[in-house]
Amino acid sequence: MLSSLFITQVVTEVGSLLERTHAGDRVVVCDQSRFGKALGATGVPVMHVAAKRGSLRRRDGQRIYGSAGRLPLADGSVSAVIGFGLGQHEHWQSILSEWARAVREDGQIVLVDKSPKTELTRRVLCSGLAGIEQQTAGRYVITSGAVTRLPG
Repeated sequence: MLSSLFITQVVTEVGSLLERTHAGDRVVVCDQSRFGKALGATGVPVMHVAAKRGSLRRRDGQRIYGSAGRLPLADGSVSAVIGFGLGQHEHWQSILSEWARAVREDGQIVLVDKSPKTELTRRVLCSGLAGIEQQTAGRYVITSGAVTRLPG
Protein backbone atom coordinates (compact mmCIF):
# COMPACT_ATOMS: atom_id res chain seq x y z
CA MET A 1 0.00 0.00 0.00
CA LEU A 2 1.29 3.42 -0.91
CA SER A 3 1.88 5.50 2.20
CA SER A 4 -0.08 8.77 2.45
CA LEU A 5 3.15 10.47 3.47
CA PHE A 6 4.81 9.81 0.10
CA ILE A 7 1.85 9.81 -2.30
CA THR A 8 2.47 13.41 -3.43
CA GLN A 9 6.15 12.71 -4.17
CA VAL A 10 5.32 9.57 -6.13
CA VAL A 11 2.53 11.31 -8.10
CA THR A 12 4.94 14.15 -8.98
CA GLU A 13 7.67 11.77 -10.18
CA VAL A 14 5.29 9.53 -12.14
CA GLY A 15 3.53 12.53 -13.68
CA SER A 16 6.86 13.96 -14.79
CA LEU A 17 7.87 10.60 -16.29
CA LEU A 18 4.59 10.31 -18.22
CA GLU A 19 4.98 13.84 -19.56
CA ARG A 20 8.62 13.28 -20.60
CA THR A 21 7.80 10.04 -22.42
CA HIS A 22 4.51 11.30 -23.94
CA ALA A 23 2.67 8.38 -22.33
CA GLY A 24 0.11 10.29 -20.29
CA ASP A 25 -2.90 10.17 -22.58
CA ARG A 26 -4.51 6.88 -21.45
CA VAL A 27 -3.07 5.59 -18.18
CA VAL A 28 -4.11 2.49 -16.23
CA VAL A 29 -3.50 2.41 -12.47
CA CYS A 30 -3.74 -1.08 -10.98
CA ASP A 31 -5.15 -1.64 -7.49
CA GLN A 32 -4.19 1.75 -6.02
CA SER A 33 -7.26 3.92 -6.39
CA ARG A 34 -5.98 6.65 -4.03
CA PHE A 35 -2.88 7.05 -6.16
CA GLY A 36 -5.02 7.03 -9.32
CA LYS A 37 -7.26 9.73 -7.89
CA ALA A 38 -4.24 11.90 -6.99
CA LEU A 39 -2.67 11.38 -10.43
CA GLY A 40 -6.00 12.15 -12.11
CA ALA A 41 -6.21 15.42 -10.17
CA THR A 42 -3.05 16.55 -12.01
CA GLY A 43 -4.86 16.25 -15.36
CA VAL A 44 -3.72 12.77 -16.38
CA PRO A 45 -6.65 10.69 -17.72
CA VAL A 46 -6.65 7.68 -15.42
CA MET A 47 -8.40 4.36 -15.83
CA HIS A 48 -8.73 2.56 -12.48
CA VAL A 49 -8.46 -1.24 -12.51
CA ALA A 50 -9.11 -3.03 -9.24
CA ALA A 51 -9.98 -6.51 -8.06
CA LYS A 52 -12.10 -5.09 -5.22
CA ARG A 53 -15.28 -3.36 -6.33
CA GLY A 54 -15.40 -1.22 -3.21
CA SER A 55 -12.18 0.57 -4.07
CA LEU A 56 -13.72 1.76 -7.35
CA ARG A 57 -16.93 3.26 -5.94
CA ARG A 58 -15.93 6.85 -5.42
CA ARG A 59 -13.36 7.30 -8.18
CA ASP A 60 -13.48 9.68 -11.12
CA GLY A 61 -12.62 8.52 -14.61
CA GLN A 62 -13.07 5.12 -16.12
CA ARG A 63 -13.31 2.23 -13.66
CA ILE A 64 -12.83 -1.40 -14.53
CA TYR A 65 -13.36 -4.33 -12.22
CA GLY A 66 -10.61 -6.84 -12.96
CA SER A 67 -7.28 -8.28 -12.02
CA ALA A 68 -3.93 -6.60 -12.66
CA GLY A 69 -2.78 -9.98 -13.97
CA ARG A 70 -5.60 -10.13 -16.54
CA LEU A 71 -6.36 -6.65 -17.78
CA PRO A 72 -9.72 -6.52 -19.56
CA LEU A 73 -8.27 -4.28 -22.30
CA ALA A 74 -7.51 -4.66 -26.00
CA ASP A 75 -3.92 -5.16 -27.15
CA GLY A 76 -1.98 -1.89 -27.35
CA SER A 77 -4.96 0.16 -26.17
CA VAL A 78 -3.33 2.19 -23.39
CA SER A 79 -0.30 4.47 -23.16
CA ALA A 80 0.91 3.36 -19.73
CA VAL A 81 0.27 0.90 -16.91
CA ILE A 82 1.27 1.79 -13.36
CA GLY A 83 1.57 -1.06 -10.89
CA PHE A 84 2.57 -1.40 -7.26
CA GLY A 85 4.36 -4.05 -5.22
CA LEU A 86 5.49 -6.22 -8.12
CA GLY A 87 8.87 -6.71 -6.47
CA GLN A 88 7.27 -9.08 -3.95
CA HIS A 89 5.04 -10.90 -6.42
CA GLU A 90 6.12 -14.42 -7.42
CA HIS A 91 4.24 -14.35 -10.76
CA TRP A 92 5.80 -11.07 -11.89
CA GLN A 93 6.74 -12.38 -15.36
CA SER A 94 3.18 -13.16 -16.39
CA ILE A 95 1.90 -9.88 -14.95
CA LEU A 96 4.51 -7.79 -16.79
CA SER A 97 3.76 -9.72 -19.98
CA GLU A 98 0.05 -8.95 -19.59
CA TRP A 99 0.76 -5.26 -19.01
CA ALA A 100 3.05 -5.10 -22.05
CA ARG A 101 0.28 -6.64 -24.15
CA ALA A 102 -2.13 -3.87 -23.19
CA VAL A 103 0.37 -1.00 -23.66
CA ARG A 104 0.99 0.50 -27.10
CA GLU A 105 4.43 0.43 -28.75
CA ASP A 106 6.74 2.88 -26.93
CA GLY A 107 4.21 3.20 -24.10
CA GLN A 108 5.41 2.90 -20.51
CA ILE A 109 5.17 0.35 -17.75
CA VAL A 110 5.83 1.93 -14.39
CA LEU A 111 6.55 -0.03 -11.20
CA VAL A 112 6.28 1.64 -7.80
CA ASP A 113 7.81 -0.48 -5.09
CA LYS A 114 9.98 -0.69 -1.97
CA SER A 115 12.03 -3.59 -3.37
CA PRO A 116 15.76 -3.20 -4.10
CA LYS A 117 16.55 -1.21 -7.24
CA THR A 118 18.60 -4.05 -8.70
CA GLU A 119 15.72 -6.52 -8.48
CA LEU A 120 13.26 -4.14 -10.13
CA THR A 121 15.77 -3.38 -12.88
CA ARG A 122 16.27 -7.10 -13.48
CA ARG A 123 12.55 -7.68 -13.76
CA VAL A 124 11.90 -4.94 -16.31
CA LEU A 125 14.96 -5.93 -18.36
CA CYS A 126 13.91 -9.60 -18.36
CA SER A 127 10.50 -8.47 -19.59
CA GLY A 128 12.03 -6.85 -22.67
CA LEU A 129 11.36 -3.23 -21.76
CA ALA A 130 13.68 -0.58 -23.19
CA GLY A 131 14.84 2.85 -22.06
CA ILE A 132 14.82 1.87 -18.40
CA GLU A 133 14.62 4.75 -15.91
CA GLN A 134 14.75 4.60 -12.15
CA GLN A 135 14.27 7.22 -9.46
CA THR A 136 13.28 7.38 -5.83
CA ALA A 137 10.46 9.18 -4.08
CA GLY A 138 10.74 8.84 -0.34
CA ARG A 139 10.99 5.13 0.44
CA TYR A 140 9.67 4.11 -2.98
CA VAL A 141 11.58 3.16 -6.10
CA ILE A 142 9.95 4.11 -9.40
CA THR A 143 11.17 1.93 -12.26
CA SER A 144 9.90 2.41 -15.80
CA GLY A 145 10.54 1.08 -19.25
CA ALA A 146 9.14 1.43 -22.75
CA VAL A 147 7.27 -1.42 -24.42
CA THR A 148 8.96 -2.62 -27.60
CA ARG A 149 7.74 -5.28 -29.94
CA LEU A 150 9.87 -7.37 -32.25
CA PRO A 151 8.91 -7.07 -35.92
CA GLY A 152 6.96 -9.90 -37.53
